[in-house]
Amino acid sequence: METTSRCNLRCPSCIHAEKLGVGTDMDFDMFKTFIDQFEFVAKLILYGIGEPTMLKDLFRMVQYAKSKGIYCGFFTNGTLLTERMREEILSNGQDYLNISIDGPTKESFEVQRAGANFEKVIANVKALTALIRERKSLLQVTIYNCLTSANMHELPALVQLTADLGVSKLVVQDIMFWGSQGIEKAFESKTIDLERTRRNQFYEEARLAAKRLGVNLEAQISAGDGKRRCQLPWFFSYITADGLATPCNWHGWDGKFNFGSTRDRPFADIWDSQDYRAFRQEMKNSVPPAFCEKCPMYDRKMIRLA
Repeated sequence: METTSRCNLRCPSCIHAEKLGVGTDMDFDMFKTFIDQFEFVAKLILYGIGEPTMLKDLFRMVQYAKSKGIYCGFFTNGTLLTERMREEILSNGQDYLNISIDGPTKESFEVQRAGANFEKVIANVKALTALIRERKSLLQVTIYNCLTSANMHELPALVQLTADLGVSKLVVQDIMFWGSQGIEKAFESKTIDLERTRRNQFYEEARLAAKRLGVNLEAQISAGDGKRRCQLPWFFSYITADGLATPCNWHGWDGKFNFGSTRDRPFADIWDSQDYRAFRQEMKNSVPPAFCEKCPMYDRKMIRLA
């Protein structure tokens, strides 16, 4: 569930570089009404294309989800992990927090994370992990990195930074075009899939560093063979801040391709609708649906490096 589509950064590999950070917030009543439709939810991701910590009702949503016994958490860019925010995260019972760090140095980080301050984010994360240790919290923290040909050589150093931050898991993934011609033009020659030999060299260096430092290192990348591995339309749905039900957040962030509004219809009706079932059937064909073209998640594979 996309709690907000607003963001305080303008990362060049994100659609907010074009949207200029604007967006909308999901209101709590809509959130509650949606959650109340279900007898059971396995996992709830309180995140879309925005920065969740900008939303005033974020922790009301966390509290409500946990009152229903739902495993939940969200992504953050780390810029707003203030002392108050860190306390909220540990006090409201969420299960996980994923933090995006796209570079182990000030120079590389601030190029990828336009508008963020490297020293501030690193200090915020260190303060959070220190609080987790102090409270003996079970909060699961993972560092996520968007890997390109321009920064893949920094992967071993990113493993070291992850360990220095007191985090035991790092996930790297390929660039996403977000359906934007501008982002595609800027990054199509920088996808890590285009430089497999060089990529694998740094994967091996990072693997050895991760084993030495006790970091769980995973890579989510396109297999490059065009064979569908994506299973999202069968077990996952992405609800935009406006309530539109779309098959995934990588392309469905703007809601242009959707199966209806959760404000107007019960989600069960949307999930089992003719259009949703037809899309699942189309995904079983040998040719990807137009919606899925150029999505690295379509033939994504998970590599556990360490």
